[in-house]
Amino acid sequence: MKTVRSKYLQRYPDGSIYFRFRGKSLGRLPDAEGSAEFNREYDRLVASVSGIKVRNVGRPAAMLKPKSSKPTIGLFVERYRASDFFADPLKPHLKERPLAKGTQINYRLGLDLLHRQGVTTLSFSDLTGNKANLYIQKIKREHGGAAAVQQKTLLSNLWQFAREFPDFDGGDRSNPMTGKEIKQPYTVAQEHEPWPEQVQDDFLAACDENLYLAFHLLIAQDSA
Repeated sequence: MKTVRSKYLQRYPDGSIYFRFRGKSLGRLPDAEGSAEFNREYDRLVASVSGIKVRNVGRPAAMLKPKSSKPTIGLFVERYRASDFFADPLKPHLKERPLAKGTQINYRLGLDLLHRQGVTTLSFSDLTGNKANLYIQKIKREHGGAAAVQQKTLLSNLWQFAREFPDFDGGDRSNPMTGKEIKQPYTVAQEHEPWPEQVQDDFLAACDENLYLAFHLLIAQDSA
C-alpha cells in the first residue's frame, strides 16, 4: 500500500524501493511500503537530508561566482600552435610572420617534449625563475644542451605570446626565461665549417628524433 511518504522514492520492477536524493541512492527501504518499519526508515532518511540546503536557489545568475581556474601553459601551447606563427610561410595577409618551415618542425617537436615533461599542466604563475631553471637543467641532463636551449627558447616565446591574452596569469613579472636564475645550458666552444649538403642529407636520413631536433635547432640559431 502506497502512503504519503512518496517523495524521494524510486521504485523498480522487481518491487524494490530506494530512497534517492539529488540523483543519489541513499539506501533501500523495507519492501512492505506503509509498514511501521518502512515509515521509520523513510523518516530517518528524510531527517538526514532535511538540513541540506539547495545552493543558489533564488539567487540571480549574475551574482553566481564562477569557479576560479588558472589557465594552463598547455592552453597557450594550443593557441600558439593555431597561430599565424605555424601557418604556411607563403600564405599572404597574416597578422604575424610565420616561422620558417624548419623552425616549425623543430618547435613542434619541442612542444611535444614540453607536454611529455608535464610542464603544460602548470600555469605561468607557477613558472618562477627558480622552477624554470630546474626544468632547463633537467632537460640538459636527460636530453642534452641543445634540447635545453630549445626548451628555454620555446618557454620564452610562449611567455611573450601569452602576455597578449587577457587570461594570462603571469602578472607584471618579467619573462622568467630571461632572468639571472637561468643558467646557460649550452655554448658553442669553437666555430666549425658547415657540413656539405650531401653529408647533411645522409645525417638526417639516419639520425633519431633527438638528433633531428638538435640539427634544426642549430640551424635556427645560426640563422638568428
